[in-house]
Amino acid sequence: MGKPLLTDDIIRRAGRGEDYADWSADDQETKEIHFDRRDLERLRQEQQNVDETMPIHVEPSVIKSRRIENEKRSLFQSKLNLILLVLILLGTALVFAIFYL
Repeated sequence: MGKPLLTDDIIRRAGRGEDYADWSADDQETKEIHFDRRDLERLRQEQQNVDETMPIHVEPSVIKSRRIENEKRSLFQSKLNLILLVLILLGTALVFAIFYL
């Protein structure tokens, strides 16, 4: 099983010293995080004050979902399994060709 996503909520809970066993299944649901325009402007001002480089543009909302990450991981694993199956079949065909032809 893969590592769980390290979200801001998990970091906050760990900082408060909560036990992982106490966390309910609602962490599996999609979360939408909204930013206020004032927060975005404040972040941009802080970025410019700290470093005079190009400002970072942040979208007003960010969606974090374990279901999306699990779907991506599942697609990757299925492609990997298909490649492995093809390699095994090619290896079997090669062994058959060497010994029986």
